[in-house]
Parts: sequence; C-alpha cells; structure tokens
Amino acid sequence: MEGDLPMACFNQKVGEQLERLCAQHQIKLLWKEPMSAHTSFRIGGPAAAMAVPADRSQLAALLQFSQECAVPYWIIGNGSNMLVSDQGLDGIAILLDSSFEGEIVQEGNLLIAPAGKHLSAVCAAACQAGLTGLEFAWGIPGSIGGAVYMNAGAYGGELKDRLVWVEYLNEDGQVQRLVTGRLGVAC
Repeated sequence: MEGDLPMACFNQKVGEQLERLCAQHQIKLLWKEPMSAHTSFRIGGPAAAMAVPADRSQLAALLQFSQECAVPYWIIGNGSNMLVSDQGLDGIAILLDSSFEGEIVQEGNLLIAPAGKHLSAVCAAACQAGLTGLEFAWGIPGSIGGAVYMNAGAYGGELKDRLVWVEYLNEDGQVQRLVTGRLGVAC
C-alpha cells in the first residue's frame, strides 16, 4: 500500500487483504487514484482504491471482497455523466474499461457487448455487421454498461428498445440473465 490511506473504510489490514486478493487474481490495483482522470468532466478527488478487473471472475472476486469486508464500491465505465466530489470516494472504484471481457461478438442479428465497451464501438460494430437500430446512440458518450444502466437514449430512441437480454453479476458473484421485459425500465 502506498502511504497512509486517508479513507475511513480502509485500515491497514483491509488494505493488505485487498492487495493480496488483487495479486492472487492478477487484478490491476491503484491506490489514491484521482477520479478526475476517469470522468468526462475531469473532476473528482481520489478513490481510496481503484481496481481494474479483466473478466467476470476478477470482478466476482472484488464484489465478494467488498461484501465480506464491508467496503463500499462503485462500478464505473467511461465516467460519462459522473460527478465525483473533490473529497473522492471512500472505497473501491471498480473500473470496467474497454478491455473488460474481450470483444464485441455478433451472433446472427445480435451483438453481444461487454460492459466496458464504448457505446460508439458497439454502434460501429452494428454498422459493420449491417445491423440497424442503434443509429440514435452514435453520439452518446460512455460505455455500453452505463448506457444500459441508465437506459441511454437520443432522437426518440432508447437502449431498452434495442436490448434482448442483459447479463450481470450479482453481489454473490453469480451470473444472472434478465430479458428486457424484466429489467424494470419504463416502456
């Protein structure tokens, strides 16, 4: 751990446990990472810790750690529409960046996109595959995970109208799949 951790949720023991977990699972870990480097508005103080998982198993390990040690966490993607206090985040910022879970995959008329992919990359993949329906989303900043979470939309289109299903990890690290009608977004 780098220096003293100013955040209330991390004591020396919890910090060392997080370091061991990240080393064991080969998860990139940063201490006191400025959130201003990870938000589109370029504001925000440091996260006590930032972890960058590469896949679902690493993400599951981080969620389990957070739950067992009662450490708050925030899952972030591109940091679009995200405001962080100058005081930072007292917990773990879990960054799902564009390398999370591999590439965008086409299966017939469906695209399967990992949460960290930029929405513009998903739109470009749809265009390259000759698929229509995401044109409204081309200029929306952010990652596909954040866009799904907030039901991003523009020009009369909404992401919920293009989704078939969503997979996510619950807090126990189990993969869950919900069809669009069960997501709880307004119709």
